Amino acid sequence: MKYFFTIVTTMFMALTSDCFAQDFYYGDFSTKESKFLISGEIKNDSFQVQGSSVFIKVNNETGALEIRLPVSGLSANNMDVQKLIDTLKISLIEFKGSLGISKVETESHPVQRFPVAGEVTAGTLKLLLSGYGTLEHLHLSGGYACMLDLRFEIKLDRKYVPLPKELNENLKVIVLKSILRPVSGSNH
Repeated sequence: MKYFFTIVTTMFMALTSDCFAQDFYYGDFSTKESKFLISGEIKNDSFQVQGSSVFIKVNNETGALEIRLPVSGLSANNMDVQKLIDTLKISLIEFKGSLGISKVETESHPVQRFPVAGEVTAGTLKLLLSGYGTLEHLHLSGGYACMLDLRFEIKLDRKYVPLPKELNENLKVIVLKSILRPVSGSNH
């Protein structure tokens, strides 16, 4: 059970983010202020888990995606779910994967749609995930930005992920509005 929320949290971080870009920039973009949501059901009641201080990094040359979610930043709107989070014996949930595009455009482009795949690690538990994303180019004051949305619908297998009986194995994970800025020193 403790790994269940770790996996869900990591997946959720991967779902939606914004990436700040400059023309002709090559390298990594990151943020430390992402938020994400995990939704599901426990005892036939719906719940949401919110996370803060999520770190996201995208490499625009390869589409590599890295997400780190501190368990200390998780809070649930359901007391039973919050108790499960509070008993986790891990401090970090990580997702490493890729956007299903060969290169993240840093110049103006139409909305792109693509698959997203990777692996969530929560302590010793590892889980392969896949979902989808969209990338929309925006112009904001101070430069250009890309709004990246990632969504995952997950059905956890109780044979591999320890879950309490009252928790439904179907989850939705979404990462919310993260502004990714170029990482200094990664421009080629």
